[in-house]
Amino acid sequence: LDPLTEAAQRGAVVAKALRDLDAEGLDVAVVLAPNPELSDVPLRKYYRFALGDDSSDTFRSLPRSQVLTLRVDTPEAWDVQVASAAQDLDNLRCPEEPDAACGDAADRGDATEIEYELKSLVVAGQCYDARERRPPQGLQVELVAAAPRRGDAPDQQQQQQLVVSDTLVMQNLGYFQLRAPKPGKYAIRLARGTRSSELYDVVAGPQDHNLGLSRSSRSRRDIFGDPDGPALIGGVDAVVADVDGGATQLRVRKKPGFRDVDLLDTPDDDGGLGDPSAAPSAGADDDAAPRDDDDDDDTAAGDAAASSKKTTKGGGGLLNRFFGGGGGKETANDAKSSSKVVVTHSSNATTDTLDTVHVFSLATGALYERLLKVMMLSVRKRTSGPLRFWLFENYLTPSFKTGAGAMAAARDFSVSYVTYKWPEWLRRQTVKQRIIWGYKILFLDVLFPLDVPKIIYVDADQVLRADLRELWTMDLRGRPYAYTPFCDSRPETLGFQFWRTGYWKDHLRGKPYHISALYVVDLDTFRRLAVGDQLRAVYDQLSRDPNSLANLDQDLPNYAQHSIPIFSLPQDWLWCESWCSDASKVTSKTIDLCNNPEFKEPKLSMAKRIIDGPPTFNESWVELDDEVKAIEDAALRSAAA
Repeated sequence: LDPLTEAAQRGAVVAKALRDLDAEGLDVAVVLAPNPELSDVPLRKYYRFALGDDSSDTFRSLPRSQVLTLRVDTPEAWDVQVASAAQDLDNLRCPEEPDAACGDAADRGDATEIEYELKSLVVAGQCYDARERRPPQGLQVELVAAAPRRGDAPDQQQQQQLVVSDTLVMQNLGYFQLRAPKPGKYAIRLARGTRSSELYDVVAGPQDHNLGLSRSSRSRRDIFGDPDGPALIGGVDAVVADVDGGATQLRVRKKPGFRDVDLLDTPDDDGGLGDPSAAPSAGADDDAAPRDDDDDDDTAAGDAAASSKKTTKGGGGLLNRFFGGGGGKETANDAKSSSKVVVTHSSNATTDTLDTVHVFSLATGALYERLLKVMMLSVRKRTSGPLRFWLFENYLTPSFKTGAGAMAAARDFSVSYVTYKWPEWLRRQTVKQRIIWGYKILFLDVLFPLDVPKIIYVDADQVLRADLRELWTMDLRGRPYAYTPFCDSRPETLGFQFWRTGYWKDHLRGKPYHISALYVVDLDTFRRLAVGDQLRAVYDQLSRDPNSLANLDQDLPNYAQHSIPIFSLPQDWLWCESWCSDASKVTSKTIDLCNNPEFKEPKLSMAKRIIDGPPTFNESWVELDDEVKAIEDAALRSAAA
C-alpha cells in the first residue's frame, strides 16, 4: 500500500480487522510502497472505519484552527442520513479563544457527537430487451413490497398499495435504481398503467448458475434472457438480504403487435434533441464561470471529519439491527414514502398532483439551510394553490427537517425529501460542491416519482416576488427545460462574462448563456425525449478533461443546447445585483443573492441590504427570517407542552 493514498486509509482498517479476528492460520502482512516523488501532500482528510457490533468510531486530536466538514462513506447499497447532530457538519469549528470548548455543550469539552441512520437500501439492476438485446431506454419500472403469485393480476387498488419505489431504465448499461425501505422480499415489475406496461412483458432472464460462467461459455439467450418464454406477470423477485446489494437482472420483450412501436419519441429531423455526440468537442475554459450559489465565507473549507458516532438497536442480523429489527407493521403507502421520499404534509394539503406546483431545491450547511427556509416561505406567500417542495436530503440536518415540517403545517404546503446514489459507472466528482452541482442536473429524470409532471428549481438564496404558478403554466414550446439568460444590463461586470469571448462565444454561436439559479423542467417531456441519458452522455464526454465544466450544473445544459434546446425565460424571472441594473429590479420576479465577481460580501449582509422591504418588497428579508423563527419557536413550545 502507498500510505499516502485514500486506498491505504481504507485498506489499513481492513487489515487491522483481519488481524483482530484471531483466526488460526490467518497471517496479515502489509507492505508499504510509498511514492518517492511527491509535489504535494496527497491526503487532505481524516478517515475512520466503524466495523463490528458497536458500529461507532471516534476522531481524536483534530486540529482546532481548521474548519472541518464531515462526510460519511458507506457501502454502495446504503442510503444513510444524519439522524442527530448538534452542530453544522459543513462548518465544524472551534472558537478563536484558545481555552474555549468546541463541543456540543459547555460541559462536554471538545466532544461532538453525530448519529446516522440507515434510511433505505438501494436495489440496483440492469434491464435489457431480450429480443433486441439492448436496454429499453426510458422503460418505467417499480419495486413492489411482495411478489404476487405467477399468473395472478391484482386489481388496480392493490397494485397501488404494493408500490414502494419507481424509476426509469437508463440507456447506459440498462441501469436502474430503486429503494427498499427495509430488508425483505420484493418484486420488480413494469410500472402499471403506463406506456411501458402496454408495450412490454417481463420474461425470464439469465439464471443464477449461468452468471458465474465466462461470456464465451454462455449462449446469447443465457445473457439476454428468453425472448420466446412465458411472460412473468408479477415481475422478477428481488431479495434484499445483504449489505452490499447487487445487480438484479430484468429482461423484457415487446408484446405481439408492438414490435415496431417506439417507447420514446423520435428526435426531430432538424437536429434538435438528437445524438449528443454530434455536438462540438469540448475545450478548456480559460476562466471559471461566475457562480450564483454556495460560495461564502461561512461555507466549509477543507475536506476533513469530526468526531462521529453511529448507534444501532438490538435484533437479529446486521441489517435488522440497523432497521430496528421489526416493530410495528408498516403499510405499503408508508413504505413508498420512506423508500423514495420522506413526506411531511400540512394539515390542509391537497393530494391532487395535477394542480400542485412542485418546487425543487437543495442546501448544505447551516447558513444555506436558513436561506432555504426564507426562500420556501417567500414562495408560499406568493404562489397560489397547492404547493410541494422536493428537497435533496443528502446534506440536510435533522433540525432543518423539523423546522421545515413546522413551516409546512403552519403555512399549508407539503415537503418531500429525495435522494439518489451516484452510479458507479458514471464518472464521479470528488469536491462536495461539484457533487451537489451534479445532483442538480444529472439525475432529474430519476430523482422524482414518476407521477410528478414538472418541477421548478429555485436556489436556496432566492426570494420570490411573483407567483410561481405563472412559471408552472408557461408554454415551453416543446422544450424539456427553461432557464433565464444572464443579465447584461450592468456595464461594470460585463468583462467578467466569459461566454462573450473565446471558446464559449464560438461554441454558443449566438445562443444565450443561461444561469442555473432558477429553471423549469417539464419532466414528462424530459423523460419522453430521454434528455437525462443525453446529458449524462455529454457529461461523460466533457468530464474526461478536468478543466471542462468549471460550473457543472450551469455549463452542461448551456454546452448541450445545440442538441438539447433550452427555452429562454423572460429576463424578469431572475434578477441578480451582480449582472442586472438597478432599474430592472423593480420589475423582477425573483431576487437571487449571487456573488459579485468584483468583491465578496457575506450572504446575510447581502440579503438584508438587497431585500429591504417596501416599496420593492412586501417584506424585508429580516421580517421573513423572523417569521420563520416564530413558526419554529411555536412548534417547539407546542411539542414541549
